[in-house]
Amino acid sequence: MEYPPLVAGVKSRFAVHFTNLQTFKAQKAGNVDVTLTSIDGATEIFSATAPSRPGIFGLDVQPKRSGKFAMTVSLSAADVTDRHELGAVRVY
Repeated sequence: MEYPPLVAGVKSRFAVHFTNLQTFKAQKAGNVDVTLTSIDGATEIFSATAPSRPGIFGLDVQPKRSGKFAMTVSLSAADVTDRHELGAVRVY
């Protein structure tokens, strides 16, 4: 996953890469969610409903407020589901 520093109110373009490890092929379909959860439990979800090209899901993340957040990335597709809890990130 590639993304610039996160800034409240500013759109950041994410490139999320997924390869199906059962087939070793780029994921050609599915929905990807990037979830930011604040310490107080408030959640923001940003989604891509299909890859921009095989294996790469491009999506815009624009957090509403600054602070420390837990980031999770999830993939849901007919042939695979996956979830990665990436730990704490800072939104400036």
